[in-house]
Amino acid sequence: MLLQQQTRRLETLIEHLHDGLIMESREREILYMNRRAAEWCGLEEPCAPGCSADIAYAALLPHLSPSEEAARLLEGTDEGTAEVRWQRDARARELRIQSLPVRGEGEERLGRILVLRDITVERELDRAKSAPLSAVSHELRTPLAAIQGYTTTLLAEDVEWDPAARREFLQIILEETERLAHLVSNLLDLSRLEAGALTLNRQPYPLEDLIARARRGLRANTHPIFVQLPPDLPPVDVDAARIEVVFRNLLDNALRYTPPGTPITVSAGAADGVVVVRVRDEGPGIPPEHRGRPFDRFYRIPGQVRSSGAGLGLAICKGFIEAHGGRIWLADEGPGATFVFTLPIWRGDDGRADPGGGG
Repeated sequence: MLLQQQTRRLETLIEHLHDGLIMESREREILYMNRRAAEWCGLEEPCAPGCSADIAYAALLPHLSPSEEAARLLEGTDEGTAEVRWQRDARARELRIQSLPVRGEGEERLGRILVLRDITVERELDRAKSAPLSAVSHELRTPLAAIQGYTTTLLAEDVEWDPAARREFLQIILEETERLAHLVSNLLDLSRLEAGALTLNRQPYPLEDLIARARRGLRANTHPIFVQLPPDLPPVDVDAARIEVVFRNLLDNALRYTPPGTPITVSAGAADGVVVVRVRDEGPGIPPEHRGRPFDRFYRIPGQVRSSGAGLGLAICKGFIEAHGGRIWLADEGPGATFVFTLPIWRGDDGRADPGGGG
C-alpha cells in the first residue's frame, strides 16, 4: 500500500511538472509522456505507453526552427541539448530540448528521457542583461574612435594643417570628449540611484534660473525654446545641479527628435502644493506601443533615425525627480511629446517643502 501511494505521488508530481517529459524505451516506444510534453507536440492527449515515439516527434518537429539539430536529437542520432524556437499559431516560445540516455549495468542503453523546457523568460533576461553592455560599449566606441582619428591626424608629420583645420579638429575632439564625460556622469548617477547613495543639497531656487542654466549646457541651439512661467511662481526646494540635469536631458531629447526650427516649450505653474513643469515639443512623438517604456534604463525606441545615446537620460530624470519626492510622466497629448514632472515648493525657514506635494 505504501509503495502504491508513493508511486501515485510521484506520478502526480511528474504530471504537473512545468517541463515536458517523455520516457522512451530502447525500441523507441513511449513509456511515459506527461501532459506538458503533449502540449508542446500539439497533441490533445499524451501518447499511451507502447505508442511509437515517432508519432509524437512527427507532431512536434513542424513547430520547431531551426529544425535540423532538433530532428537529429529527436531521432536519437545525437545526444545532448538543442535550443530552438517553437511556434504554433500565434504563440511563439524559446524551447530547450534535452536528451538524457538511460543506461543499465555495463553501460547498456535501456532507453532515454527527453526533457522539453520553456526557456523564454531566461532568454529575455539574458537579452535584457546584454543590451545595457552593448549600448554602453557602442556609445563609448563612437567618441573614442573620433578622438583617436583626429588626434592621429593632427600628429601626422607628413601633413601641415592650417590653423582653421587644426581648430576644427580640436573642436571635434573637445565635443567628443564632452560626450564621453556626459556618458560617464550618467552611468555614475544611475549607479548612485540604484544603490540608494544619492545625496541632495537642497536649496530654494527660482525655476527660471534652473532652465537658463540647462539651456547654456545644451550642445545645439537649432530650435526656438519658449519659456512660459507665471510671475508669481514660488521657488522650488531642490538640488539645483540634479534638476538642471533633468531639464538638460529633456531639452536635449526634444532637440534630437524634433526637426530643426520646430519650437520647444517649457511651462510651469503651481498646483496642490507643488510646481508642475511641462516640456513639450512638436516632433513625431512617441508611438503608442512604446509609451510605457520611455523611462526604462537603456531603452531606445527602435528605428528612430535620430536616436543616439545609451538610453539613460530619461531613467536618470525619473530617479532625480523621485529623489525629490516628485513624479514624472509622459502626458497623453499631442502633437509631439510632452513630459510633465512635479517639484516641491520651498516653504521658508520654518518648514521644508512636503515631498509628497501636500499643501
